[in-house]
Amino acid sequence: MHFPALFLLSNIFAFSTGSLLGSALGGKRANLRFIAENSHRKPKSQAGWYLYHKSKNYATMLGAVKEGTKSGLRLCGWVSVFVVSEGCVDRVRGRVDAVGTVVAAGATAGAFSLWNRLSYAMTVRTAKQGLALGIGFGVLQDVLRVVKGEGDDIKYLSWLPRRKPEVIVETHKTTSTTPATEAKV
Repeated sequence: MHFPALFLLSNIFAFSTGSLLGSALGGKRANLRFIAENSHRKPKSQAGWYLYHKSKNYATMLGAVKEGTKSGLRLCGWVSVFVVSEGCVDRVRGRVDAVGTVVAAGATAGAFSLWNRLSYAMTVRTAKQGLALGIGFGVLQDVLRVVKGEGDDIKYLSWLPRRKPEVIVETHKTTSTTPATEAKV
């Protein structure tokens, strides 16, 4: 897949995933915060309970939207770092294969660990997970390229059936109109 399309699609998917997960977490957290902040003044009438739940639902929704947006943008940033570093590694190496994906995943995991100031044990764990996901994602990309017929340079997948790329031959007919042919038509 070409870089602009990959960048756009991966960021759309990352924002969607991050916002869904973040809004679920943020809504639950805002709900519990509202209950804790208002536990000392419970309503005493039916109208009071109605307004209490209305305010609680509003606070929950607002917390979900705020946290969902933050999480979606945060995940978009890290996915952008991964996709750009993968593209840079592939361009520097001059070929597109799983190695670029693994290097980009390791670099992104390291950058994530430094940015969040993780402990040594968590950094090692993050690096292992990043490399494992990089290997899986890179091999999957290579398999898809080989099956589509684009990965002739990928030797370790030579046993997979390959689709031969179709060659489109365009012929351009140049027709010149003369007064004699125009009269017949």
